[in-house]
Amino acid sequence: SDVAYEMLPPGSPPEELKPMLRFWRSLPAADDAMPWDRAYPANPWTAGFSAGTKISAGLELAKDVLERENIENGSILLVSDLDTAPSDEPALTQTVADIKASGIDVRVVPLFPIAEDRAFFAQILGNDALITPPQLAAQSRQRADSSLLGTNPSLLALLGGLVLLLLTVNEWWGARV
Repeated sequence: SDVAYEMLPPGSPPEELKPMLRFWRSLPAADDAMPWDRAYPANPWTAGFSAGTKISAGLELAKDVLERENIENGSILLVSDLDTAPSDEPALTQTVADIKASGIDVRVVPLFPIAEDRAFFAQILGNDALITPPQLAAQSRQRADSSLLGTNPSLLALLGGLVLLLLTVNEWWGARV
């Protein structure tokens, strides 16, 4: 939990995460009123998990990867319960400040955090950086829709209409000759 590593290289398609989704789907719980008490399938990271992760190390690695790969307009998505070790809070605050100074956008998908941890991240990143999975899906859909639709091609329509008008005039005038 204190060691950061690159799971997927930058530019990997989101579909590459699908095989890992099973690790984050909880098994049926005895009491649905306590989401933090859910059981999850065994995963490759179980042995390394402990309370209080060193989140600053992961964010530093993400920033370094974006810079190493010369990725422009890159962003960092942190999916976490936000339970950072108390000793990591000063380093995390500094890391977030460095990332913001670099112009890199950081978004956080909190997984059942306690109120204090959520408040700490809201304080250092801002409330807008904390998103829920439905918000993330909606933003992805909106981004995909806007990239498919693009801007209104009114100039192209105007030029097409002009060409059509010129062809009509040409056919009308050429028919007399």
